[in-house]
Amino acid sequence: MALQSKPITISDTTNREVPSLIQGLLPYAHPVLSENMPRFEYAVFMNHLDSTSDFHGGAEITHEEQCHWHSSSLLGSMKKSEREQCLKYGRFSRFTETRKQKQAHWISLYAASLTGAKGGILVCQTDLIIEKNRLEKAEGEEKTARNRMLGIFQELNIGPPSRFEDETKLLSKKEISKLAAERKSSLAKLQTKSSEFFSRYDSATTVHREFQIMTLRLAMEGFFYAHECKDQEAKISFGASAFEIATSLLSRQPSLTSKGTTELFVMSEICLGALEVMGLESAAKDLPVALPSNPKNNSSGEYSLPFKFKLPKASRKRKFACSAVEFQLRHCGHFMERGLDLRPDPRVKFDPDSWQRDILDSIDKDESVFVVAPTSAGKTFCSFYAMEKVLRRDDDGVIVYVAPTKALVNQIAAEVEARFSKSFANAGGKSVWAILTRDYQIHDPFSCQILVTVPAMLQIILLQPNIAGQFVPRIRRVIFDEIHCIGELEGGVIWEQLLLMIPSPILALSATVGNVDELGGWIGNIQTTHGHSLKTIKLESRYSDLRKYCYVPATADSETTNCFQHVHPLSALGYGNNGIASDLDLEPSDMVEAVNWMISLASAKFLAPKSCEEFFGSGGLITRADTLRYGSHLKETLNEWMIQPNYQEPGSPFAKLMVKLAGSKQQDLANVSKQTEDSIYDSKYWLHAVPSLVQDMDAQGFLPGLFFCYDRSLNNQLLISVLDKLVAAENEFKETDPGFIMKKKAWSKEDMAESTENVRDLFDPSAPLDRFSYANKLCGLTLDELREGIEELDGMPPQFVEALKRGICVHHAGMNRKYLQLVERWFRQGWLRVVFCTGTLALGINMPAVSSVFIGDSLFLTALNFRQASGRAGRRGFDLVGNVIFFGLPLEKIYALLTARLPHLKASFPISTTL
Repeated sequence: MALQSKPITISDTTNREVPSLIQGLLPYAHPVLSENMPRFEYAVFMNHLDSTSDFHGGAEITHEEQCHWHSSSLLGSMKKSEREQCLKYGRFSRFTETRKQKQAHWISLYAASLTGAKGGILVCQTDLIIEKNRLEKAEGEEKTARNRMLGIFQELNIGPPSRFEDETKLLSKKEISKLAAERKSSLAKLQTKSSEFFSRYDSATTVHREFQIMTLRLAMEGFFYAHECKDQEAKISFGASAFEIATSLLSRQPSLTSKGTTELFVMSEICLGALEVMGLESAAKDLPVALPSNPKNNSSGEYSLPFKFKLPKASRKRKFACSAVEFQLRHCGHFMERGLDLRPDPRVKFDPDSWQRDILDSIDKDESVFVVAPTSAGKTFCSFYAMEKVLRRDDDGVIVYVAPTKALVNQIAAEVEARFSKSFANAGGKSVWAILTRDYQIHDPFSCQILVTVPAMLQIILLQPNIAGQFVPRIRRVIFDEIHCIGELEGGVIWEQLLLMIPSPILALSATVGNVDELGGWIGNIQTTHGHSLKTIKLESRYSDLRKYCYVPATADSETTNCFQHVHPLSALGYGNNGIASDLDLEPSDMVEAVNWMISLASAKFLAPKSCEEFFGSGGLITRADTLRYGSHLKETLNEWMIQPNYQEPGSPFAKLMVKLAGSKQQDLANVSKQTEDSIYDSKYWLHAVPSLVQDMDAQGFLPGLFFCYDRSLNNQLLISVLDKLVAAENEFKETDPGFIMKKKAWSKEDMAESTENVRDLFDPSAPLDRFSYANKLCGLTLDELREGIEELDGMPPQFVEALKRGICVHHAGMNRKYLQLVERWFRQGWLRVVFCTGTLALGINMPAVSSVFIGDSLFLTALNFRQASGRAGRRGFDLVGNVIFFGLPLEKIYALLTARLPHLKASFPISTTL
């Protein structure tokens, strides 16, 4: 609806005629300024009229902002020197060509680290679309796959099956413990090999299942040995692995029934037998297991495994004491089926959840979509689906991807490069994608179909008439990533302006919006004005669980060697936090612990929740959706406890529950502070203790990790502290170890002068030793690639270069761009496993880690930043569970972060008569 202007009567003490231009102003009303504003506006106009000899009231002045205020280069055009070279020689200069080639080479390297790209063509308007990140499937016969599988078993020295009782009756407890440790090592190596094997061979093949059966054999052998040597922790670990494999194979049985072979029955007997040995057979009661009385009588012939398999005898002593339901909740939560109404969909190459299918449906209908889902939930895929639709539709349409930072812009462009390639009917300088930032651009931003940019540059495009008139009609959709940046004081207004000006449908993504309904309603009103409907999709549960720990360094009188003390999320409610946040995630094991304590502490006013057996029944396979319902029941009961009068008084059931869940962390932290010169909350102590923290995390399998510290200089000091500790220990080892000394003596310059370069690489006395390095040397990076990457870091301090060789680095805005790009690539490829970083790394950068560590308190460590940073751990498709570790933070701050609600986003749009 167009605004209607009204003539305004303006009094003039000079009795001069009021021009008609002033009479056409929009009405203005203010309780204080209304009396003076007309006289002020008129006075300004009269001064302007007096200073000009010729005034044209109807003239229109068009303002063209052709460059960003941070840069003098023209928007979307080449630099002056490049333009002069083209005019003079008809081509770019050698320097310019080299720079562009380096940019293209860097993008391809970045893309390879994201997806492992192979290449491919996306042909518009056909059904042929090839994603470069799709790994090639093996095309050989099943015999080839089986030979490969048996080769892996031989490579890992997996011998004949255990004889169990016959083997252990003459062994000591120490010898049995050694056998359990060997099975643990073999199982870990086999599981590492399985990811590569399963990616090459179809999961529906017999060989795929045979590989899992061998993994089950190792797990059951480890279960038996751990029981015999009374190692309960190892027994539970082996049992959980065996349970996951057995139930996974049994749940996929229907796909085998059509084959008519005895393979189904042979594997079913093995899986059911394993569950029975552990006392967990009730978990399979609802699965459609078919077992004939004589499998060998099957008409299709006999089936046998390509290796021997034997189970220990079922014994009541070896069975787990708890029920199958409680065992699943306590120990198998990270193995549970996590899909929410998973169904096949031909539009994507995986089985999407129901909320993901809703996004696809809305994109197909050209509707606007607002998605709020936790990090790692799987929401980014919809961006690439929208891009694919635009590329398929025609050669002229454009989709704009708006990211808040240049680092995220580079990442998205690299992933687009890795996923899509297109042959244009009339190329004419067209490209699939382009980058446009205030500092640089790659490809022509106005001749591409996927423009990746930052908000300020899109704002300039929309406000420049000569560009917007041609470019805006081509826009099919705009993707706003990290839309919660709209609430920032600096820059938030630009996001609001873009949402108001964009005429096309949008796709807004975020993981941290507190007032989803309010923001969604505002965006919906804007989209309705532009003629589009808005679909708001909200998901509160993470795909993978986050396990919280508080790191308590070991002291001389520590009773335990495990320095990682579990933090129960509900224990935070005892520190004055009223109410339970809707997005407070609980692991299934957290639920069982809280419910069992609540049942034991219940009274007439404080009613007990249902036990896990009452809620789930006597058995059956539990899924992630089931645990979410159980968690809701627990929270409802606990909320009823918290509305009781004086529920926090000492001695009340609620107060006792908080004490039980909190444990002894407060006292343990106080003991550490007493035995150190510096406080555990002092940065001096962090520099001393962080090397031990990293070492303990490596021992627990918590690496790779992101270590968040919101102080740049302290991040650098932490890196140097860890590096110095490693170098000092390594130097001592090299000077005292007889084996290394003998190797060094045998290594002589004369011998090496006659040897090849490859022989020189076999032993280098100055190279970091594996035991004093956190680098993953099995990641696939070659020595040449490592040398090439390090050589590009001209002027980098030697300590940072040496740290890179050992898998350690920093990531913050104070480092140069080449270093940061190298860090991001090598971390994704697996070489780097320890990254000290600030909060800038948490904003959408694809650097999946096993753990997120928070070192020290900071004003910048808010509820929003905490959710962003902790969400880097346990990414979907990488880890079954993520770890969040606190070190150097007061317990009060830890509990405040766990229970704090996300802040409500507020408008940043200035009160002004202009845009």
